[in-house]
Amino acid sequence: MGIQINLTSYIIEIDEVWNLGLAGSLRDGPAIGTLLQIKTVGDSKQNPLHLDEGDSKLITSPIPIHDHTLRDHLAKEWDLVDMEGYGIAKSAHHLGKKCRMWKIISDFASPGGRELIRRNMARSSELLAEKIHEAIHESCPHS
Repeated sequence: MGIQINLTSYIIEIDEVWNLGLAGSLRDGPAIGTLLQIKTVGDSKQNPLHLDEGDSKLITSPIPIHDHTLRDHLAKEWDLVDMEGYGIAKSAHHLGKKCRMWKIISDFASPGGRELIRRNMARSSELLAEKIHEAIHESCPHS
């Protein structure tokens, strides 16, 4: 709830909300460093929100997921897990703003995840910066 209150004060005067960040993969498929655009974002207590673009499904958790049992349970419905996406999407939705979301796979929501995140943080940050640059040029081709 705190993230929604803070965001609401900032996004009132903008047209579109972008969220780029790290997420744990709930599946064995994509490699660390893979950037995915989110189509559906949810949390355990609320109805999922559907974004305009993307293919992947993201669930937001209030705690990091580094447990195989919980990971396997969530993987039945979701592709990725993060800690802030739903709050951001809900704020945008509440204010009638378009929301686009990209997440880079930082770990596999399993034991050892924190170490994988730390080890790959520099490269993940570079990839996210490249996506921001690309998205800006797509939205504002003359800049």
